[in-house]
Amino acid sequence: MRVVKDLDAAMNHIAKYGSQHTDAIVTEDEARAKRFLREVDSSSVLVNASTRFADGFEYGLGAEIGISTDKLHARGPVGLRRPHLAEVRGARQRPDPHLRPPEELSRSPQGPLAERRRGRSLAPIGIMGGTFDPVHFGHLRLAQEAAEILGLERVRWVPAGRPLAPRAAAKPPRAHRLQMVRLAIAQERACSSSTTREIRQTAPGYTVETLERLRRTLGPRAPAGAAARHRRLPRARRSWERWRDLFELAHVFVAQRPGHSLTPGGMPAALASEWRRRAGTPDALRARPAGSVVTYGTTALDISASAIRAHFAQSRSPRYLLPSVVLDYIRGNGLYAKENGAHR
Repeated sequence: MRVVKDLDAAMNHIAKYGSQHTDAIVTEDEARAKRFLREVDSSSVLVNASTRFADGFEYGLGAEIGISTDKLHARGPVGLRRPHLAEVRGARQRPDPHLRPPEELSRSPQGPLAERRRGRSLAPIGIMGGTFDPVHFGHLRLAQEAAEILGLERVRWVPAGRPLAPRAAAKPPRAHRLQMVRLAIAQERACSSSTTREIRQTAPGYTVETLERLRRTLGPRAPAGAAARHRRLPRARRSWERWRDLFELAHVFVAQRPGHSLTPGGMPAALASEWRRRAGTPDALRARPAGSVVTYGTTALDISASAIRAHFAQSRSPRYLLPSVVLDYIRGNGLYAKENGAHR
């Protein structure tokens, strides 16, 4: 137990030392309560309620009295026929559409994606940019969970032509990176690749420029959002060109890994101020076309493109780190064969 000076310090302490089982806040400040619900990554997050509710009591959502003592999965508590996680965690995460009751899915022959498309004026489009050198399962899982948890109509992948910080070793031609992305997402109904404009750029590309082009295509009223990883947010003010303009063009989705808590306390003052002012929930994404910052929990997959390239450099197989169709393409085209000077 430790006495801390403010809410940021409390959430940082929970992230570092907590069990991720049950945490609660006692407060009369509604804004602080909502922040606590949104940002604490635990099985049960309560406001002005006893933590004993997670120790053999009922939530009142139709679950069995015995509640799992494991870390709560994003799909909902044990024993619920219909996940009502929003009622437990302040609408931070949305139910997995694959767990919806059969009678709901049967209303549309095309399933939940078609249902979102019928309301396409409200369902946001997500933008996922990156070098994808090469694309791997970490990228794919990030996009999948964003689409399901945030209720996105689709995720548009935007491979960068020239990254701001290119790596020292020679990388595959841009056309290969684009083709690997297309192969990886070919069977994903909720994913699409962008036009080749960004991949053809010879000058460094910026997220704000991509969003400006997207906004011209979608019009001023359609919701859209750019995906970001939680570890990049504290550096956003320094690394994002015209970062304030991003909020006028789109929402910002922040993928937060289990065991990590992203709070304004670790950000530059200007960015922290915007974060506090714009923090929202997935439901807020449909209310307006841009301007919210929404965090969502993701599965911890310790996979990186640099690690995969290192596997090639050391003549080790990266199988099961990336889709087999991508691995076959890499081998068929001799990509990464001499990564870092090493031969396969």
